[in-house]
Amino acid sequence: MENPDIAKREGGLKKALFYDDLRTMPWWKGAFVHTFRIVYAIFWDIYEDRITLRATSLVYTTLLSIVPTLAIVFSVLKSFEYHNKLKESLISFTSPMGERGVEITDYIMSLVERVDPGVLGSVGLVFLIYAIISMVSKVEASINEIWGVEVHRPLVRRFSDYLSAVILGPVLILIILGIMANFFTGAAAELIPGIAGIKDLVDKALPNALIIMIFLFLYKALPNDRVSLISALIGAVCASLLWQISGTVFAHFVASSSRLAELYSVFVTMIIFFIWLNFAWLIILIGASIAFYHQYPLEAVTRKFMRSPSSVDLRRLSVEIALLLGYAHRKGYTPWTSEGLARRLHVPKRLIDHLLSAMEGAKLIYAIDSRPAGFVLSRPAEHLSVSDIMDSSRVKDAPFLGRENAPGLDVLMTKLDGAKARILQDVHLSALLDEREMLENGEKDSVA
Repeated sequence: MENPDIAKREGGLKKALFYDDLRTMPWWKGAFVHTFRIVYAIFWDIYEDRITLRATSLVYTTLLSIVPTLAIVFSVLKSFEYHNKLKESLISFTSPMGERGVEITDYIMSLVERVDPGVLGSVGLVFLIYAIISMVSKVEASINEIWGVEVHRPLVRRFSDYLSAVILGPVLILIILGIMANFFTGAAAELIPGIAGIKDLVDKALPNALIIMIFLFLYKALPNDRVSLISALIGAVCASLLWQISGTVFAHFVASSSRLAELYSVFVTMIIFFIWLNFAWLIILIGASIAFYHQYPLEAVTRKFMRSPSSVDLRRLSVEIALLLGYAHRKGYTPWTSEGLARRLHVPKRLIDHLLSAMEGAKLIYAIDSRPAGFVLSRPAEHLSVSDIMDSSRVKDAPFLGRENAPGLDVLMTKLDGAKARILQDVHLSALLDEREMLENGEKDSVA
């Protein structure tokens, strides 16, 4: 028989780890619980193949687009006479593969050096650009899916952003490296004592710093959402640590994989390269997930432990959202964003996004073209009925729903909806806003 004291303690521990509000905890306890929830959510995502399948699909995309992408980068670097740096970067990336990495690097570079964008012709150049855009687009789509973003950037903006990142990114890195090299070897080096020791320290830290900067750029710029710099930085640092650890572990694996070479013979180099690419993309997506769960703590426990919202919950949230949007408009405040609404109502952002999309589809609200998007009422509150707002929440595929109704329940709910519609037929959002203002004024008078 189970000890009731042990069961009680286990229940209390589970409640603290998965259900308690982080805002009510001391900072040290909240930080520990938040970290535990993020780690748990990452393992749960991997277990359910949410991250691993995306990483595998990106491996295939990488194989198709790696040569065209590197060809463009090679051409840009060649104009600055830094094209040899590309080979060094590839060797660094494939270093966990040992001698196999050098083979892969030499083979890729031989293909890249044969590609000359200047003599490809219009069809070849179009394919080259398409391959680059396709790869970056797949990466953006994977990270947006992690962040629950359903609205993507316009095609023209994506085209310009992708090409700018591929062409200007390597140039900016070279400029930074050049400035640092001049600083440590120029006149400033003679004026500052002990500069040689600082240079050695920088040389050791620079590779890790560059990896963090690249990850930070990915997590901050790619999601079509407002990403906190702190969250993106935490994701980048964690991904960098995982990168170093995975590289060491993978190097030991390759060094002891003589049996693998015997089994796969000439294909072993490509197989090892596929495995390392899969690890690399998995680490990048894990870092994106860490940034997401850090910025939205509720999402870390939503799928596994939070109950599915009922139809009553969805209707109430829809009305609360409309009230907040209407009040902001009446007072001249900045329009609410989905992130702001999620924090204000303390519900998962995915659920808020779903309800906003439903209300926008019902022509009750519309999004202002900004980043992040703000939402406003589509017509005056006097012309928005509460019944219409509630009805907008009755959409399919709501997050965290999936239960079938009991037999006969649909008939009962239809009757209740009819009664509700008759009662709320003449109740408009403006009446609720007026009532809210009266309550606020009453509270101010009582305090005075």
